[in-house]
Amino acid sequence: MLEELEDSHLLHVKCKVCESNLVVMVTMGEQGMNLVGILTDLNSEEVESISSRGILKADDIMDLHIALHKKDFIKENI
Repeated sequence: MLEELEDSHLLHVKCKVCESNLVVMVTMGEQGMNLVGILTDLNSEEVESISSRGILKADDIMDLHIALHKKDFIKENI
């Protein structure tokens, strides 16, 4: 378990057989338990560092949009 809030838990699961990683958010609501899982190549430490950054703001999304449309974005970020 990476993070625990009042009604939700963030989990990192690694398969011992195939070594796949899964990040799962489990929440409890009025209608029962909800699960959202994402297959990832991140290890648990990387997921923790990302989750501790806080909530994304509209400016963060705009900055990403602008960066992705730069001509040499891939060359600059490899």
